[in-house]
Amino acid sequence: MQKEKENESKTDAYYTRRIKAGQRFYYIDAKKDSKGNDYLVLTESKSSDPNGKIERHRIFVYREDLQKFMEALADVASRIAAGADDADTEPVADAGEPDLSETLKQGLAETSSLLTEEDESLTIQWPEDI
Repeated sequence: MQKEKENESKTDAYYTRRIKAGQRFYYIDAKKDSKGNDYLVLTESKSSDPNGKIERHRIFVYREDLQKFMEALADVASRIAAGADDADTEPVADAGEPDLSETLKQGLAETSSLLTEEDESLTIQWPEDI
């Protein structure tokens, strides 16, 4: 019964991307809940022991939080790509800051190749309302 539930949750994504990174796989899934609301699921899967047991960590981001989440992700990713260290980072920002979405979207698009394997190109298609 549990296995059926796991298989069902793996197949209900209407769009998915998989990124292989060594022993880890990252999945980015677009799904709908039982009420038809869209949400994003980020999953990290990795083999945690020699018996083949797979460890999974998931983050769920609902549509109403997606813009703030993507802006924060783009900001952090661009700092990593720029090689920012602790000395020149700013204090933790509040999620209620002014909208910097265009600048941050560009930063994430430019750094996305750093987050995937060399052979895989990641194209980000942003919804119009973000």
